[in-house]
Amino acid sequence: MKTIILNTFFSLIFLFNTSVIEDQNQFENNNIQDVIIVYGSDTCHYCLDTKTFLNKNNIKYTYYDIDKNEKALNEMLNKLRAKK
Repeated sequence: MKTIILNTFFSLIFLFNTSVIEDQNQFENNNIQDVIIVYGSDTCHYCLDTKTFLNKNNIKYTYYDIDKNEKALNEMLNKLRAKK
């Protein structure tokens, strides 16, 4: 199950962000902060690569380690189920 979660978190990031960003001008003017939520694990190279990319490009995000935070894990799973 953990593999499925880690493989689908990229999709969740983009699905969540497309529903949050409704006004492109607001996004381009940097009026939206922390619209990216990354659910991941510090033992997952995809997650670490994602964090490295976001940091290098000065993109703000909120990171939840689903191995250490059961509430975040459940939140992510609920969002995935809602997007089906």
